[in-house]
Amino acid sequence: MSVRREALRPPLPDSDVLELTDSEDDVEDDTTLSQASPASLLRCSYNIKALSILNSANRWVKQGARFPDGTPLPHDLHQLCVAVTTVPENILKAVLPSDDIPVSTLIDFRLPGIAKWPFSEKITFKESAPEGRIFIRSEIPPEPYVEELRKNFVQALLDGKFSMLDPRTTDIRLPLWAIELWRALHSVHNYRTAWTEGRGWITTKRAEGHDIQIFRKAERLLTTLPWNKLLDGPAAGVGRTTKHLIRFLSDEEWLSDTLIDMMTAYLVSQLSTTQQDTIIVDTRFGDAIVGAKDIKYHDQPHHQLQEIEQSIGSRVRRLYAPMYTNNHYVAFEIDFRLKCFRWGDSLNLNQRLNSNKRALESLIEKLQWWFSRRFGGEFDNRGPSLPHGNQKDHASCGLFAINTIEHNVFGQTLGVANPARERARWFCLTSETQLLEPVAVSNAQAPPQEAEQGLLRIQKITKGRLAKEMQEKEQQDRIKLAEKLEHERQERERQERERQERERQERERQERERQERERQDRERQDRERQERERQE
Repeated sequence: MSVRREALRPPLPDSDVLELTDSEDDVEDDTTLSQASPASLLRCSYNIKALSILNSANRWVKQGARFPDGTPLPHDLHQLCVAVTTVPENILKAVLPSDDIPVSTLIDFRLPGIAKWPFSEKITFKESAPEGRIFIRSEIPPEPYVEELRKNFVQALLDGKFSMLDPRTTDIRLPLWAIELWRALHSVHNYRTAWTEGRGWITTKRAEGHDIQIFRKAERLLTTLPWNKLLDGPAAGVGRTTKHLIRFLSDEEWLSDTLIDMMTAYLVSQLSTTQQDTIIVDTRFGDAIVGAKDIKYHDQPHHQLQEIEQSIGSRVRRLYAPMYTNNHYVAFEIDFRLKCFRWGDSLNLNQRLNSNKRALESLIEKLQWWFSRRFGGEFDNRGPSLPHGNQKDHASCGLFAINTIEHNVFGQTLGVANPARERARWFCLTSETQLLEPVAVSNAQAPPQEAEQGLLRIQKITKGRLAKEMQEKEQQDRIKLAEKLEHERQERERQERERQERERQERERQERERQERERQDRERQDRERQERERQE
């Protein structure tokens, strides 16, 4: 049987079966997949670079290599693993929801179920080739089993195992890419569950009869908000999507840095033309400050801080920032004209002798390093005097930090009397920025036209921010490539040195043997000469 990429018949839209079958029109030689060679395995791969790494496959597969779990893989072995686990695109489209469908559609989306386990046997790797009819909507193994398969996959591949046997279907040999398909399905299952729980949270809060309008609006947004769309606006970044918004819809979930950045971006959009001396920055400011190992870190401009430094003196007087310290958000205000700073802490950590207080003190010390190196000296520390509310739970510090900034910049009511309502309000505000709709529910002191202008400003700076992040990513990729090439060069030089050393040692060994033979010959000749002289 020869199974190649073209031989895998894509399922029709209403088909749940993928059959691995022979292709009589696409056989170039007598090599068959049933022989389970690296070449045949790569020929049926759905990765476009698969055949280009055939030499790597021959170098690694069935060569006795061992890589314990957690050991970093060489680059070519990693490429081989990617090639053999690339899931066919038509399979992904058939069973996975599109990232841009609304949340409500995702909740009702039909996914393959999760099987109950254990059976009498586990899924095992086999040396035979993938074959049989794959029912792509069959129940998938539980997530822990899939993760165990993924952990053991590399060594199985090195040992020449090219398929899997599921005890539920003993007449089928599953392709190795089934592991990644199962992982993708579990990921969607988990997010669908989270969105379902989020919708249930909204329904419960609305049924309690308080602030019905905002919860009703949040519920309506689930019918239009894409469940996993890449974020637009200043909060956009690699891997940041609308699925992060789920964390708003819970009483217990902490707000992630992605959500804090989205909330900060919205506040920036609300700054009016009369507030040009004020800037609001996101969590990357605090990350840059905390990233300093010592004061010398600021001897050179830092790319996350340079724009702020350049704007100081020309127009900016005050800076507001939510800053993260030891699992807690604190709002900071920096006055560059008076050279002072203060903060608002909803847990009043400065009054507690604990690790959080030490983390806050470390943050302030590093902030002073920045002031000393970039602004000519330390700023006056005015302590936790920035007006702020006090939280009564363990999960609302992000809400209170943002509220502290809202109050001191826009005059928003100080404090968060109802965290659930505030979470719903911010879910609506941040969701609408992703839908390009005008903001309808907000207590911020900005007229509707300024809100719409603010949303437009968000879109205008998106391309620049994303382009900058792409440039940084490309630069990091170039650095990684350079490091890889340098590592390979050093490895070649090491191997060359070892080869030369082996040759030198071999030459020395041969020279010693030659000298030993010559010595033995001389001794033999001396004995013979002495024997002749004795006889004479």
